[in-house]
Amino acid sequence: MKAIVREIKQKPLFYLILLSLVIRLVYLFLYPRLWWDSHVYIGIGKYIFTSGQIGLWEPFRPLIQPIILGGLWKIGFDPIIVGRILDLIFSLLAIYLVYLIGKSMFNERIGLISALIFSLTPLFIRFTGLVITEPLALSLGLLGFLFFIKRKMFFSGLFLALSFLTKFPQGILFACGAFVLLFNKDKFKLRLKNIFNLTLGFFLLVTPYLIFNYYRYPNM
Repeated sequence: MKAIVREIKQKPLFYLILLSLVIRLVYLFLYPRLWWDSHVYIGIGKYIFTSGQIGLWEPFRPLIQPIILGGLWKIGFDPIIVGRILDLIFSLLAIYLVYLIGKSMFNERIGLISALIFSLTPLFIRFTGLVITEPLALSLGLLGFLFFIKRKMFFSGLFLALSFLTKFPQGILFACGAFVLLFNKDKFKLRLKNIFNLTLGFFLLVTPYLIFNYYRYPNM
């Protein structure tokens, strides 16, 4: 037992990620069913890559997840199997990003505790393996937040935009970031510069989607 504890103390992040993976694999084995939303995202992906010949279309769905699933299906992968694998990868990535954020803002111990709590959150575990948007949107949003606290606002805006285009409620992260920058204690010119860079990165990716909506429906 002492040897095991010593090994865990030497590589705590590795064993945290390993524990997270095992828990999610067990959950997938016990509860293998997908939701209706899962099949919708797969269907939209097929619709996109067959020009509407196969699949279905729901206009209120974000397109990042369907494009990934549809592209992988187009080159011969099973979208359910590869979708579950990607869910696992993005879930573990989100846990690692929480660790990095906690470590950057406080210290390594806080980062590990935060990542552990996040990893064991029941709703987070439940959404892993359903082939829906949450794991990917979480990873992109957390990556955007990591760039935000490192003051790389343009890249923060880019990843927050990708998170928004994966799951629309994630747009609140961009709004909160802009609000924080507006009222922080930096000099006025620096605040404006940071808000501009954040907004530029965000709308650089969101604007093409709005234009697409306008010409398809037409409604941005």
